[in-house]
Amino acid sequence: MQREEIAKLNLLLFQATEQGDKRAINIYKEATYEYNLIANALIDKLNFKDEEKILISYSGGVFKVGKYILEPLKEYIFRKNVKLVEPILQPVTGAALYSLKLDRQINNVTIINKLKKEEEIVFG
Repeated sequence: MQREEIAKLNLLLFQATEQGDKRAINIYKEATYEYNLIANALIDKLNFKDEEKILISYSGGVFKVGKYILEPLKEYIFRKNVKLVEPILQPVTGAALYSLKLDRQINNVTIINKLKKEEEIVFG
């Protein structure tokens, strides 16, 4: 399926969920469980220390359904040191910032704010 077709299906699924369709709600819960498995696999693969605080963000159209994805995801994330956080930047900008942080060992709020302003110009 093309990306646009998948987005249309997500819209229909969301509408069904809003109307209380139990199957639609379960589809989101199953998808959320898969996101959880992916997140945990990445955490394990990246060898985070047990005491290290891990922030997980999200992006993409499916997350626009809000509570139907985010609430179950918060329940599935069982590790004490993991927190689900709302994205601050667009995915590509966040990736660039993280790359810079890894390269130069910086964590600068000023850079994040400047990138956010640039995103507003580019992405509206």
